[in-house]
Amino acid sequence: MPRGARTDGAAKVGDRVELPSGTIPREQVVHLDASIQAELRPYLDLTEVGEVGFLDWLRSVLPLIPRPGPTKIPPSSASAEARLREVARALATCAGERARTHFQAAEYFRENQLLARRVKALEAILRTSASAVGSPRTVPTDPAASRAADRYLPRSGAP
Repeated sequence: MPRGARTDGAAKVGDRVELPSGTIPREQVVHLDASIQAELRPYLDLTEVGEVGFLDWLRSVLPLIPRPGPTKIPPSSASAEARLREVARALATCAGERARTHFQAAEYFRENQLLARRVKALEAILRTSASAVGSPRTVPTDPAASRAADRYLPRSGAP
């Protein structure tokens, strides 16, 4: 057994659990309502990846989320001003981390949007060059790439 390995059978965040194909342990089944699925859609389409894909994605994202630090709120015996000051400081820190996380998510979305535009442009170049040469072969369409591009590119007629 490797040094530092867990003996209680629990996996740490970031560990990959190898499962036989087609099986999902009962404790790993995730049911999310439609509103959460809609909020996740810019990052992950649950209908495409399924529950196992969602759990893999979640394991890859969790290490990127900052862990909360120990609370520094003074005990109740301290003055109300000191407790209020620490609560305000904790809220400001939380707001800053949240803003940073939202900025990173927006950057991730913009990068994926740019990548989707580049793929569509390359497909258009290939179609144009094939038609200019008179080649009867068309560029094969990739349904997975089309679904990904639909997630990141606005619909036609949308602003």
